[in-house]
Amino acid sequence: MKTGALQSLAWLHTWSGLVVGWLLFAVCFTGSLAVFHREISHWMQPELQVNAAEAEPSLRLGEAYLRRHAAQAPFWSIRLPSAQEPALELSWQQDGASFTHFLDAQSGRLLVPRPSEGGEFLVELHYSFHAGTPGLWLVGLCGIVMLLAGGSGIVIHRRLFKDFFTFRPRAGAQRSWLDAHNLLGVLALPFHLMIAYTGLIASAWTFLPAAFNTLYDGNLSAYFLESAQTLIQPPEAQAMPMVSLTQLLAQAEAHFGMGQVASLLVLNPDHGGATVQVLRQVGDQVALAADRLTFDGISGTLLQVVDTRSPAQHSYTVLAGLHYAQFGGAPVRWLYFFLGLASCAMIATGLVLFSIKRREKHQRDALAPSRAYAVIERCNVLAVAGFLNGVAAYFWANRLLPLSLPGREGWEIATLFLVWLATLPHALLRPARCAWIEQLASAGLLCLLLPLLNGLTTEAHLLHSLQHGRWAMASVDLSFMATGGLLMGIAWKLAEGRILECKRGR
Repeated sequence: MKTGALQSLAWLHTWSGLVVGWLLFAVCFTGSLAVFHREISHWMQPELQVNAAEAEPSLRLGEAYLRRHAAQAPFWSIRLPSAQEPALELSWQQDGASFTHFLDAQSGRLLVPRPSEGGEFLVELHYSFHAGTPGLWLVGLCGIVMLLAGGSGIVIHRRLFKDFFTFRPRAGAQRSWLDAHNLLGVLALPFHLMIAYTGLIASAWTFLPAAFNTLYDGNLSAYFLESAQTLIQPPEAQAMPMVSLTQLLAQAEAHFGMGQVASLLVLNPDHGGATVQVLRQVGDQVALAADRLTFDGISGTLLQVVDTRSPAQHSYTVLAGLHYAQFGGAPVRWLYFFLGLASCAMIATGLVLFSIKRREKHQRDALAPSRAYAVIERCNVLAVAGFLNGVAAYFWANRLLPLSLPGREGWEIATLFLVWLATLPHALLRPARCAWIEQLASAGLLCLLLPLLNGLTTEAHLLHSLQHGRWAMASVDLSFMATGGLLMGIAWKLAEGRILECKRGR
């Protein structure tokens, strides 16, 4: 390829990576955490610390509870307990209001968790920056630019195999950061491209709405009902007793296999036209599509079996499944987590490399540092280290905010953004190198102390979780400790020989 073309691609790779890199780091980091969003929610609502129970007795408790408290609701949703979410979750709507209650699946005791968005907020931050449709479009733009940066990176780094085995940490600042960036990029290159592409496909109805607008007049609900092959019987006002849900559960388990039922949806309960949809677990297949049985709620007759889909639907659900990583159990989710962190490190090293190359060029040519590049250096600190402080503060707020605080879940979210914003003046006022060291160290310290804070504010401390085999809770505490240690180690490495400089504010 001609030198001019390579230079153009290098320019595209550099500037496209910088422009979206500040946002893309947040997208990739929250996406890595979102792989374990259920465990994170479990940690952030320790009141739900119970032992899981068998499906049939849990369902019997849930059905009795709904008959007492939601007899007039138009639908019931029952999520059975699992290893990831051991509490029994019951949801319904009544008089225009939505309700979600949690029960101890063994005793039927009502559990009242603290108000918190938990891991679901991190999922939302990952795909929309907590900004609704505009945020979704912005994340989509980041995904497209990530594909462009990845493609251009493949071309300009033609020695991919050599780059995979090249890392020279003592070869000088620019060389060592470039080697780290190349190594991280090549190490997870298929993952980077796959996750960006499948993320765009997962929100196709937002980015490519023409087909939905043409075929369904913009009514996405109609599209989802048809694509899911949902069978709904006309509701009747006449009250009629339903067949026992445990009887339908037994039929579903005979079809799907023992322990394979995830949830039940009851439409028009205890009235004519009632239907019961029984959904299968999705963890043993790549496709993000739950097989479903639909029963007549009054007679118990099996009305519909949904376990096959059109080629187009199957292609979409496989691509969506590759992005959301609900298959393969814990090994696949940990693989996605570490590859996601590799993506974060690749982005961070690329941002740092941009600043180092320009700083060394100015020093070599005896030029005064550009104000624009100084601002870029500070933005790099804010986007990486500042965001890590904000995320750590989100978990601290979960433990420190009063449980009775009105709008408590909103204050947790606000804490993340407020702390993230508060790191900006620090990054602007301190020398860039010192800002990196101090903000990485503060984020590391916040993460290291989270298990201690958890032990001081709840009974679900690390030793208690390990003693009772509650690995979801323990794994979050251990991950905080590992992350904190890693960040402190990076800060210490960066601080070697520069402690006096930072004390003097140089």
